[in-house]
Amino acid sequence: MGYVDCGWTSPAGFNGIEIMGDNGMILCDYNRNRTIMTHGCVKPDGTSENSTEEICVPVGSGWGNEMKYVTSMLDSDKPFVPGPDEGINTLKVVLAAYQSSREGREIPIQ
Repeated sequence: MGYVDCGWTSPAGFNGIEIMGDNGMILCDYNRNRTIMTHGCVKPDGTSENSTEEICVPVGSGWGNEMKYVTSMLDSDKPFVPGPDEGINTLKVVLAAYQSSREGREIPIQ
């Protein structure tokens, strides 16, 4: 299960991406220009076995890179990637996740 929280009206706070899975997580912190990968497990006795490593990424903020991309696309008249179809499909996934959570069942995505 995951969620997307973004927008112009989001309150100030963490600026980045967290991707979590069964075996760990990746955290991209735009404010600190750091990408950290943590992987491990929680044992049946409640103790955990984890390792963390920093992944080298190009210097520069995610926000700055996004704005550079947007302005270059506006100047070139090329289509944005991702485009409207990707946004609509993402919304379908999010709405299906909400419905699945409410109803406690798998929701097919049309």
